[in-house]
Amino acid sequence: RKVADLQIEFVADNSAVCRIIKTLNTIRVGDQAIPVKDPEPSAAPSEKPADSLAASPDNGANTAASNTRKTTGRRRGMRTSGSISAQYYAFDDKTPGNRDFRQPTFRLNFRARQMWDRDIAFRVRTRSRYDQREQSLSETIPASEWNNRLYELSLYYNDRNVPFNWRLGRMYSNHISTVGYLDGVQLQGNLSPQLGMGILAGTVPNRRTSAFDSKIQQYGVYTTVQTGDPRESQLQLTLAGAMSYAEGEINREFLYLFTNYQVGSRFSLYHSSELDINRGWRKELAGESATLSNLFISGRVALNNSVALGLSYDDRQNFWSYSTRSLADSLFDDATRRGMRMNASLKLPGRIRVYTNGGFRKRSGESREAWSYGGGISQHGLLWPGFGISLRGSGFDNRINQGNQGSFTLRQSFRSGHWFSYSAGNYYYKLRDGGGKRLTRWHRIYGYFDLMQQFFLTGEIEFNSGEDLDGRRYWVELGYRF
Repeated sequence: RKVADLQIEFVADNSAVCRIIKTLNTIRVGDQAIPVKDPEPSAAPSEKPADSLAASPDNGANTAASNTRKTTGRRRGMRTSGSISAQYYAFDDKTPGNRDFRQPTFRLNFRARQMWDRDIAFRVRTRSRYDQREQSLSETIPASEWNNRLYELSLYYNDRNVPFNWRLGRMYSNHISTVGYLDGVQLQGNLSPQLGMGILAGTVPNRRTSAFDSKIQQYGVYTTVQTGDPRESQLQLTLAGAMSYAEGEINREFLYLFTNYQVGSRFSLYHSSELDINRGWRKELAGESATLSNLFISGRVALNNSVALGLSYDDRQNFWSYSTRSLADSLFDDATRRGMRMNASLKLPGRIRVYTNGGFRKRSGESREAWSYGGGISQHGLLWPGFGISLRGSGFDNRINQGNQGSFTLRQSFRSGHWFSYSAGNYYYKLRDGGGKRLTRWHRIYGYFDLMQQFFLTGEIEFNSGEDLDGRRYWVELGYRF
């Protein structure tokens, strides 16, 4: 049955922000959203639009899926999404050190799609920030400084149904994400909609300032496979090799394997691994020809509509690079860190949700694991529509210290899109071997206001008191969504 009419306001890669136009029944978590076409002028009686969908009993069962395909495949001119905003953050330090801090920020996240009536898109993500401190913290941290970042400035053509795709500019590779940001180009040939092969080349931006830097050259080759439909069953697989060089010397060479398999929302299995190939000076320092520097496996299964379980395994080891080459062996941390984590969530009647998680991580050479755990419970709509309450708790225990934190949140949302919340909690820990105890309490008020003409306003005030932090935080943002 139909429960509401929604209007899409902002689209991201894996989610969307929607405005509630009309509510017919209660909207619940798990309800299916079916996209429909925008109304168009009626065609003349003698004409039939090329992309019209005949309404007959034979195709009634497939109407939702057909509408989805038609909406995404039709050419309707360039579409834009994203946001632009101005932020202001400040911290009023109440300790004798008086380390007040102010930080105005400008952010832009913009994407244009379907440019020139093709699957060509333009993306820019940038941030400009000015840090103002009451006093200089050190020779490398002045009292005031600009801190600008250009995360992405790219133009790309991404359509697996055509023989050739490309991506250029400052980009983040959608197939070899582990290489990070790159100033360069990526070319991909599609042997079929399911199978593609590509290369990438460029330079690595300065990691501290985000400025263009030609010191490190990055190259990569990959093969990617994608089959199925994410709403039913889909498999994604990428096998890649990446190489980077600095001033004529090897920086890093490694193999990368990525797999992701999901069956709707019922089951998912994710895997990524990196095998470093050690040649030349890297082999001398690593002491072996190959090193498994990264292995991550994560799985999730929904036993039914109420119970879901998850398990992940993480195995990481630092690798030698050109920037760490000059470090003494005694200073380079080449220890392996292995960990495992479990999580579970349960939906109960009355719109109650309970979740819990816990795991450990162990560093080779150490006899003690580092444990962490957490959990919470939330309920929405018990007292009146739009009202929610949640309780959260977490803790940790390692060879240096142990501690815990707890909090609660009261939230009220409105059909107009506005909502605000009040949260309070504390953070406590103590050092081992006779160390001291530390306790910090906090209170936070947050509000979000959906203004007219796609504008929004959000802000937060936080009060902290305790041994580690004593002061007030202020944060406000005014923005516009495209």
